Amino acid sequence: MPAQALERMVSRDKEFRNTLDADERKMIQSLQSGNYDEIDFSLLYKLIRYFKLVDEPTKSWGNTPNTDDVNVGDDTERLRRLRNKITHKTRADMTEIELNKLFSDVTDIGKRADKYLQKQIFEKEIEKLRKCSMDEDTKKKYIKLLEKYLDLQEMYKTNKTNCKIYLGKTIIKRLEDGTLEQDETECMLYLRKVKNETDAVHRINAIKDELNKGNYKVVLLKVEESSVLLKLSVHKTAFSSKDQFENEILSFLERLFGYKEVVELLEKEAEVLISISDYNIPCNKRELVDAKSKLKFDPKSQNWLKLKLKMKDTDNESERVRNNLKQFLDNLTMLDSEILDSNVDVVLETTENAGLPYYLTLRKEIKLSIATDFMDGILLNNQLLFTDFTDKRLLIFDIDGKFIREIILNYRPESIAVVRCMDNTIALTFPEDKQIAIMDVTSTETLKMIKVSGKCWGISYNKNFLYVAIENMIEVLFIGDSFEPRVEKQKFSLPTKKASCITTRGDNLFCADESNHTIFCCDLTGNVIWRFNDAILRCPKSLTTDTNSNLYVLGYFSKNVILVSHDKRSHVQVLKEADGLKNPREIYYDDSSNGLLVCTTEQALYFDIVKHLDTT
Repeated sequence: MPAQALERMVSRDKEFRNTLDADERKMIQSLQSGNYDEIDFSLLYKLIRYFKLVDEPTKSWGNTPNTDDVNVGDDTERLRRLRNKITHKTRADMTEIELNKLFSDVTDIGKRADKYLQKQIFEKEIEKLRKCSMDEDTKKKYIKLLEKYLDLQEMYKTNKTNCKIYLGKTIIKRLEDGTLEQDETECMLYLRKVKNETDAVHRINAIKDELNKGNYKVVLLKVEESSVLLKLSVHKTAFSSKDQFENEILSFLERLFGYKEVVELLEKEAEVLISISDYNIPCNKRELVDAKSKLKFDPKSQNWLKLKLKMKDTDNESERVRNNLKQFLDNLTMLDSEILDSNVDVVLETTENAGLPYYLTLRKEIKLSIATDFMDGILLNNQLLFTDFTDKRLLIFDIDGKFIREIILNYRPESIAVVRCMDNTIALTFPEDKQIAIMDVTSTETLKMIKVSGKCWGISYNKNFLYVAIENMIEVLFIGDSFEPRVEKQKFSLPTKKASCITTRGDNLFCADESNHTIFCCDLTGNVIWRFNDAILRCPKSLTTDTNSNLYVLGYFSKNVILVSHDKRSHVQVLKEADGLKNPREIYYDDSSNGLLVCTTEQALYFDIVKHLDTT
């Protein structure tokens, strides 16, 4: 994902922004430069998990992947663990065996990353680092530099053992920041140099109730390599001062080491490392599901019975579907009581192409004559218009991709909407300046500048009204024929906190929630008519509708286009990555030609929408 696109996702998400400290906010701002150079791994991991930038690891986030778990999420989790293993060291040294193992693990990840990105970058760079030799002075320089970035500071020793206690810099920073919004903060406590890790887990579990006294509680115990890992939920009162925090942690450890059966498992120079958990990441509560309960249909499994059911249109309501399906299973069991297990799992999937008589044929493949990192694109009277956020301009190409001209703007443009096709009038949003411009593309004249109440992202024009997305609100602006009369405003709420893009048609408004992979269809006052969420669509980035109010959705991560019927009863994938959607960015339906424009970072694809001949 382009760095600037991620920065805009963060700026639209108030809930996520509220979790960032001052340093993290500076790092997010640095994304506007177009690269990730200033982003540290902790923040990157936070972004990946919250915005679902990669597939979830096979064993879910926070768990050690198995050797044969090799998707992008698995390798993200591996990198986090490798990073923690280094930054949680109490000294900046490493044995040759540790170094060889590290390079072996990282090289395997690099190979998979190259294969996934279809490039040859990471493996070669890692190999260069492996073969790089250093003289003694250079060695000392880098050891000193690494010590500066180690995540730990030695604090004290407990009275009942010689165990050294180290506080992570994240803890120190949290104490310096002062007040906390959340009641509890998850901390990780690593008990290192333990003689028998598995036995230690059993012994600590046996006394867990006794340990859960004070402003903390043990919520998880497990073995991680040579350490025992405890996840502590620490109450915010423990963070009121450094002395208070030290007293609380010492109280917990003194209680822990007060048990002989625990102390006798410690090595002579055992260590305790305490840091803020990587898992303090805000989540959509709807998606807080235990990994074991996430059911995946495996057609190859011998324990699945796959049935094709035909349901009436009136059965489309979810409650009616559940009742009918329950009745069907009851009837099935009555025929043969042993046909189903007592704890049977049922997965109900819709047939992909039910009821949608449309398909796409490629009319034109358009190669743009100059490269552009555009934000939005439309087709207007056989001309392609793109907003260039970085360089504050509107770029105009002919239908063959030949560059015609640019219009220099005073602000950074985001979205674009056609207001009047016949006289080339458009509307542009400038989110940073909270303004909208009505512009004549032919004369390049700005006909009117309109102030709005917040950062304006998506925009759509419908029957003399502009609908503008501002966070989770829509601001409606009435536009007169001459654009001179006052602009009458009204607002309504959207069903999502993060509406990344919108479009309107007739009496409906459609909006997308990128991070939750969901589409909403509302009336023109914000009441939800239906919502669409399906595993086939990941990160809906752009929306458009045809003259029959069918919705076309571009999936940024899924690299496809999904066609959803106007009533949501049917949907189908009409374009996929193999059709040229390697890096899809925008989608636009042109009423005059019944054509669909799909823009990627490399080209624009112009499709005809065709109806099957065997339909009426």
